[in-house]
Parts: sequence; structure tokens; C-alpha cells
Amino acid sequence: MQRKKPERKKFRQEDIISSYIHRPLGLEIVRLLWNTNITANQITIFRVILNIISLILFAQGTLAGFISGFIFFQIHEILDTVDGMYSRLKEQTSKFGAFMEYFFDDLFSTSYGLFGLSIAYGAYNYSNNLIYIWLFISITIGHSLSSVYLQTFESEKICKNGTLHNIDHDSEEFFAILGVGLKKSLTNIVYTAMRWKNEFLLWGTLFYIYCKEHFGIDSIFWALIIHSLLLNASWIRRAITGYKKAKILDKK
Repeated sequence: MQRKKPERKKFRQEDIISSYIHRPLGLEIVRLLWNTNITANQITIFRVILNIISLILFAQGTLAGFISGFIFFQIHEILDTVDGMYSRLKEQTSKFGAFMEYFFDDLFSTSYGLFGLSIAYGAYNYSNNLIYIWLFISITIGHSLSSVYLQTFESEKICKNGTLHNIDHDSEEFFAILGVGLKKSLTNIVYTAMRWKNEFLLWGTLFYIYCKEHFGIDSIFWALIIHSLLLNASWIRRAITGYKKAKILDKK
């Protein structure tokens, strides 16, 4: 029995870019592919190929490379919502598909992985300044230390995307900032910024050469700095909390 094509709906979750751009466009692509024989795993493989192309373009360190890499990666980000949505709506979910999606995302689409390295290397190629490589190393160390803390002290809270907040993609859940109290609002601003880490680097990359040559503003540098501070501030907080917990446990 052929399933009915999914109807359009509004998304109110995660962050502005996901809610108003990536997921609505992703749903339109799902509707377009609905009556084809294309599988969710094929969509995943196709977006991984686009992802790899974008990283190669970033690493070149040229204006054309940054612009074309930005476009390819944004298309990849849209398709990243498509394969999961498509598999759930068509009931094609599988453990292999989930493994493939999260493995490639972790390898090619994270600021502490090849995505961040390709941008840092591209900026280094353009400027011959090692600061970008050191900032990438800082981000990688911060992520690794945060992961160690989570695995040691809060493993029961770790969800499939490596954060403490597992968003249900089919719900109307989002990180509220207004009307939730000051502490909750500030916390959600930080979580939203953390979820925007790819966008910081993408937009910083897009305007890098233009801003550097016309205004003297190093957009990739500040994008890396912002993300590095966010990630390492999170690690420092978790390290302090972990140290206190370890002292309590050791006394028992």
C-alpha cells in the first residue's frame, strides 16, 4: 500500500536556521522524492559526497573555494534533514542507516573533525598564519575533554547526538528564550549557540577574504574564537563539576 505524501507543516524547534530554512526545504525535497525508488541510505551517501567536495574546496584557501564550499555544505545541511525525515516517514529506518548517518556526520560535519580542519587549513593556506590550526586544536581538545567528562560522570544522559538534550525532530520542541526566566533563557542561548557551531564557521568562511581585504576583519578567526570559547567554557564547567563529583565519590 502506497503511503500518502506528507503534508507541509511549520517547524518550531532547535534554532532559526533549522526551523525556517533547512527543515522546511528538507520537507519539500521529501515530498519531491516521495513516489520515487530512492532510499534514505542513497540520500545519505549523496550528501556525504557533497560534504567531501565542500571540505576539499575549503582547504584550497581561495575565494572561489570558500564560496563554492559554502554552497555545497549548505546543500548538504539541508539533505541532512532529508534522509532522517524520509526514512522515518517512509518507515525505512535501520540500524545500519543510523550508524552510517552518525558516523559520517561525526567525521565530516563537525567543527572538531574534518569540517573544522578543512576550514582552518584553508585559512592557513590563505594567510600562512598558524593561529587557525592552533584554534582548531583547541576546539578538538575541548570536545574530547567534554566527551570524557560525559562518559565518566553523565553517561546515562548521553543521547545519540552526543549532547544532553535529545531533540525529537517530529515534535514542536525548541530552545525557548523568551518567557522562561533569566537562568533558563541564558542557558538556552548557550545551547542554541552550540548548535549553531557549523553556521559560525560557514558564515565566517563565506565572508573571510572579503572582510579581511576590505575591512581588516578576520571573520574565520572570530568564528573559531567564539566556538572555541563556547566549547572550552563548557568543558571547564564540566571539569569543575566532575572534579567535585569525583571527590565526593572517593570519600564514600
